[in-house]
Amino acid sequence: MPLTGPSIVGTVAAPSDRRTFAEIKAELARPFNDSDEVTLKLAGDCLNQAIRKLNRKLWSWEVYTADNISVTSGTETYALPQPFKKPLSAYFLESGREHKRLLHVPLETLYGEYDLKHDAEPTCYTLKNVFETGQITLWPRPSSAYTLRVHYYRRTPILRNDTEPAEFPPEAEGALLAEAMYEMMRRIPGQGMLGRMPVSKRDAEQAWSELVAFEIEPGDSVGVA
Repeated sequence: MPLTGPSIVGTVAAPSDRRTFAEIKAELARPFNDSDEVTLKLAGDCLNQAIRKLNRKLWSWEVYTADNISVTSGTETYALPQPFKKPLSAYFLESGREHKRLLHVPLETLYGEYDLKHDAEPTCYTLKNVFETGQITLWPRPSSAYTLRVHYYRRTPILRNDTEPAEFPPEAEGALLAEAMYEMMRRIPGQGMLGRMPVSKRDAEQAWSELVAFEIEPGDSVGVA
């Protein structure tokens, strides 16, 4: 299926003061050797592993985003700027305002029960992830041009470039860094790490417990073990 390129415009932006991947890696590597490239790479791997753990659950405070997509006649599938975690809604725009809402249909239902050769004004959509990018597919296949706005919760992005700003929610930062530090303790060989691992493990477990407590009842979660 053909995919559009630069026709997507994000309507929600991350703050500009977020720390970069390089800065967070240096912080994690500092207790070990923050001038060693192998240690810095390990720090990045451990941070991304913690992000993947975060992405395995849906949190009520997760980052929500909306993207505008220029829909063209004869093209039903379009790329999203990032993978989605949970769909919210999709609308066709009229004079810049959300006008007609489309029905979300699960991927299996669309491909298993719908006539994919039908061309008309779309009434339904589905989302899917392909590795670490998202896609939206409209049904029926559009017979003319539209502007679509799709709202969804997105996955916290995996970090790859040193200059890339971290985009994880501020509520999760402590748990992510504690988890990444504990994973570094596990992976770095040497007897010097053995005495520090229990404390690091306890810190990571408590940080995740506090994060879960915040999800259940937002507020001060001091004392949660």
